[in-house]
Amino acid sequence: LPGIIPLISLPKLEREGLLPKEAIADLNLLRAHNSILFDFAVKRALNWQGKKLAPRIFASRRLFET
Repeated sequence: LPGIIPLISLPKLEREGLLPKEAIADLNLLRAHNSILFDFAVKRALNWQGKKLAPRIFASRRLFET
């Protein structure tokens, strides 16, 4: 639910090792201007023990091509 800001705590995600510390400031700026893009960027930045969501998940162009 990207529009509900209190649901996502960037400092907590960083403490849990899911977000790199250097991404927090940029994500906070993005959150203030575009909650949908913020949600997308957070999901792209999430990382657990070197594993990330596959880039293919974020590529939607193939869904609109015939």
